[in-house]
Amino acid sequence: KRLSSQPPPPRVLRLVSPNTRRGLEGDYILEQERPNGQPLWRHTGGAYWFFSTPKGRWSIAGEDVAAEGFSRSSGWICQEMYHGGLTPDNSPSGWMFWDGSGFLVDVSVEVMAPEQNVNCRACLPPVADGQNDPDNCSSLFSNTNRCFASWRNVFSRSRSM
Repeated sequence: KRLSSQPPPPRVLRLVSPNTRRGLEGDYILEQERPNGQPLWRHTGGAYWFFSTPKGRWSIAGEDVAAEGFSRSSGWICQEMYHGGLTPDNSPSGWMFWDGSGFLVDVSVEVMAPEQNVNCRACLPPVADGQNDPDNCSSLFSNTNRCFASWRNVFSRSRSM
């Protein structure tokens, strides 16, 4: 279910995912259909859809899942946690990709709403002192700040280097 205090879903989602299946990266446009009661976005250059699984995780799948009305939890990229009604660009969950034999966590996945993220770096908190913990800084971001998911992935990458 969508949280009533949440803004409407973005018209465009942008996926950056250098480690996953070729062709999945790029822009996804909001569709009218609402499978599983959630928004649906279609890739601008291919037969891929960003959808909510019946169990409540955002996922990206192809024609086989679309043909079944998005009624199964399947895809090449999916969230680690349930989204709780938050859109993919707002959800703090990490992402996983299918490598052919199982799902692997991938901190390089970024999902953003480009029309709302004109300058996402402007919302990054200072990290030079090393005091910011990505699990304890949600108070820095409001529900309408669409930079949280991108910031969390950037911070996670910088900590792993």
